[in-house]
Amino acid sequence: MADISTWSPVDESNNQPPPDGWPENQSPSSVNNCARAMMGAVRRFYDQIIAGTLSLPYLPITGGTITGNITANVVTGQQLTSNGNVDVAGTVTATTGHFAGDITGNVISSNQLTSNGNINSTGLITAGGGLTSPGNISGNVLTGNAVNSNGNLGVAGTGNIAGDLGVAGTVFAHAFVDTDGLFSVFDTLRDLQARVEALEGAAHAR
Repeated sequence: MADISTWSPVDESNNQPPPDGWPENQSPSSVNNCARAMMGAVRRFYDQIIAGTLSLPYLPITGGTITGNITANVVTGQQLTSNGNVDVAGTVTATTGHFAGDITGNVISSNQLTSNGNINSTGLITAGGGLTSPGNISGNVLTGNAVNSNGNLGVAGTGNIAGDLGVAGTVFAHAFVDTDGLFSVFDTLRDLQARVEALEGAAHAR
């Protein structure tokens, strides 16, 4: 029998030939085969959950801790805690997020986001309360109240920080990073320095 993911939520549509379905007027000899196949499919689904290998298109969480990695299209939660990596093709949204591993997604949105690994987004990273990572932070657009990174900060588009910005490594920004608080960078500011030099050169040329 096909696994659970291929079953129809409409009861009458699960009428494929045995053992993949339960058609009308099926032969008595095929009933036990269908029942055994269904038990096997349920057990395989159970094993995926226990092993932590189940890939979900959507993962809503109101609280709790996930010990392994998270792989899904969309992850949402009020209190999201993971001891592994978070790999999301769509959006990661959490009122409060604490992650022991890397966070990778298209849009990462959280009021308070903390990661012990890297934070990588192909789209928007927003953290109204704060964004903290000992690794690298990279995204297309970065907004937040306070951003702290012990690695590099790479922003392909615009960075707008309402609070403090602390980066131990290098800042790579296509556009200037605006901050209303303390701007502290402990290594180099290659892109920002180049921007300043370009502005100074334009001023001298006048």
